[in-house]
This record gives sequence, structure tokens and C-alpha cells, in this order.
Amino acid sequence: MVQLWGLTSFALSANYAYLNQAETTIKSILYNNRFVKVYLFNYDIPQEWFININQYVNQIGSKIVDAKFDHELLQDVHSSYKNINDMAYARFLISKIIPEERVIYLDSDLIVDKSIDKLFEIPFNKNLIMAVPDYGYIDKPYYKNIYNDGVMVINNQALKKIPGISDKLLNLGRNPNLSNGDQTVINDYFNGRIGSLSDEYNYQIGFDRVAFWNKHPKLLNKLNSIKYPKIIHYLTNDKPFNFQSTGRLREKWWFYRNLELSAIVQRYSVFDRTKIGPQNFRGQVFIFTRRAEIGHLKALIKALPDVCFNIGAYTDAAWILTELVKYPNLKLYTNIIGSNVQHLINQADVYLDINFGPKEKEVINRVKAQNIPILTFKYTSDQENTYGDYTIFDDDDIAGMAARIKKILAEKYSE
Repeated sequence: MVQLWGLTSFALSANYAYLNQAETTIKSILYNNRFVKVYLFNYDIPQEWFININQYVNQIGSKIVDAKFDHELLQDVHSSYKNINDMAYARFLISKIIPEERVIYLDSDLIVDKSIDKLFEIPFNKNLIMAVPDYGYIDKPYYKNIYNDGVMVINNQALKKIPGISDKLLNLGRNPNLSNGDQTVINDYFNGRIGSLSDEYNYQIGFDRVAFWNKHPKLLNKLNSIKYPKIIHYLTNDKPFNFQSTGRLREKWWFYRNLELSAIVQRYSVFDRTKIGPQNFRGQVFIFTRRAEIGHLKALIKALPDVCFNIGAYTDAAWILTELVKYPNLKLYTNIIGSNVQHLINQADVYLDINFGPKEKEVINRVKAQNIPILTFKYTSDQENTYGDYTIFDDDDIAGMAARIKKILAEKYSE
């Protein structure tokens, strides 16, 4: 199967409380567009959700990326409306985290109802962003100059050339006088560099009740004039996933919400159920730590994607360690208790003594009692260790340690 990852890239943001809505948006993207990569900005969505959905979407050449970020980055940003939380500002991190040159950002209260391939072909010219004017300003003389940022085609290649662009936008978002939160920041900062998209790419429903009772014929005419929208955006707090709603096209949202992932796969290919289930790893590595700093951990995780890295700690983990759960072969066990420690030791093929700070002697002694090989770097090694199967690598010899782990696993499981 040809995989075009990176050519059609989307970005969404959601916390765990909004996962149902984000998943519905993702399903709608996948149902109508093949070969896509979706970056889901989040700080608390469990690893298991990403592993499961990717077992399905990888079968059709697509991928959902766990774009973890530190929630502290959004500290003190200003939200103007109750139905908008600070996660709306995660879109400002796109140029910091996503490598692709062109990205389509979508809010998680919308659905993609048709193919939107053409959005990846529209020239930017001198624009940094492409968007649709906000219907909420349709009766204002400056209507066409105020854009809704729920759907944006982003010239990410150009944004990356602006020094500190993500931090600049977030700082602007901390202004308590913003009239419309993140959208005001987008319109103010990119004023004159936003190009207009066709209305079909951001059909902004949810205003029906307001338009009717306040007699806004222009808004009603706009809503009624768009017959075949490609992206349906459920604005205001009158959402289709509420217990009740008065807006149009509620049934469209629920079609995608109830859509089975297997049905999306079968739309393009033969669904292989054998690819769904528990992860299979070549072997297990165990690390116990009292500090979040662990030598070359990310590099080792990436070098050995078929090896499971189990990390145990008696306390909560700092963000620099927690964010690594975006890698499906890292399992983090915080606030661990004795029986869980023993379970991880029992299944370990290798112990990595690569944490900085004090060593947990009692845990390491139990590792030694089971004759498990221990590997370390010079700068993390225990100088007093006399264990016979204790191998020390140079501080920059990541490849050597990775090769040694592969060899241990090959020898153990070929017997």
C-alpha cells in the first residue's frame, strides 16, 4: 500500500474531556479523505486510545499522531466564551511541533463531510493563512475582514521562519481584553495576510436561533444558500452532541459519531481484524527512577520501536518524562507499589540503569537476584556496582546500547 504520510496533514486539539468530539471529527476526515496524518494536540489523552485507533487507520495508509504538549504553555490565556476553553490556543503550537509545510487546522466541534483534497492545492501567494469569514459579523461593514479560525489552511513553512511565532501568539492570548479569544489573536496578528476560502469549507451553523429571533436576514440567507458544505462547523453552545439542540444537521454529526472504525477501513480496503488487539513486543526493558531525567531515553525508545520500555516511579512524573508516552513502546508506571514493581522485574529482559540521581538499591538487588543483564552509561553508572552482568557504555554510545539490547533479546528468544 502506498503511504503518503505528510502530504495531507491535519491538526486538532482536545483534552480528554473532549475526546468523543475530537474522535468524531477524525472519523469524518478519514471517511472522506484517504492517506492523511492527523496531529491531535493534547496533554492528557491516554496512550491506549492512540494505539487502538492507529491499529485501524494504519490499514488505510493514515496515522493519528499523539502531539503531546505541556499544558503549562497555555497558562493564563484568555477565553471569551464559556464554550471555549484554553485548548483553543493549542493551535498556536502548530509551527513549533508539526514539521509539514502545509497544515489544515480544524476545531473539534465540526465534521468533514466530503473530500477536501483541493485545500492542499490552493496557492498561498503572500498569505500565511487561508480561512472563511466569520458569519457572526455578516451584518458588519468589516465582515469580510474577520475570519473564523475554526478551519484554517496554514502556511506552516512560512510560519516556521518567523522567530518565536508560537510564543508571540500565546503571549497575545494572555491579554484579558481580547474580544473573541484566540480568534482575535489570529485576526489581529495576521491582518492582511489571511486569504479567503469558499464558504463550503466552513459552514458555520449554530446561529439559526439567534438569527431567527433577532431578525438577521443576511445570516439566515447565508446559511440557507450553502447547499453542499464540505466542512460543517457547529458554532455557538448549541452543539449536536448536547442532550438537545435546535441547530440544523444534528444527524450528520451523529452519523460520524456512531461510525465504526472498521467500516472506515472497509470503505477503502479489506479490514484485517488480526491487526487489532494487544501490542506485541520483541522484548521488555525496565527502568526504575526517582528523577525524570533519564540518559538518552528518547533516543533509545526511537531506536528500538519493537522493544517495550517500562518505567516505574514511586511518585508522579514530571512533564519531560510524561510527554514520552506519545511513543507507543513506552509504558509509564507512576506511584507504583511493590507488587507492580515485582511484576515489571519478572517480565524484564534487560534493566537499564540510566536514570540520574539516587539508585533504588532494593529494586536493583531484586533485578540482580533474577540474573537480569544491567546496562548503563558512564555518566549514570553506579561506581560501586560489582554485579557480573553490568555493562557500561560510553555516554554517547546509544547505538552500542541499542545493539546490545537487540543481541540479548535475540539470544534469549532463539533458544
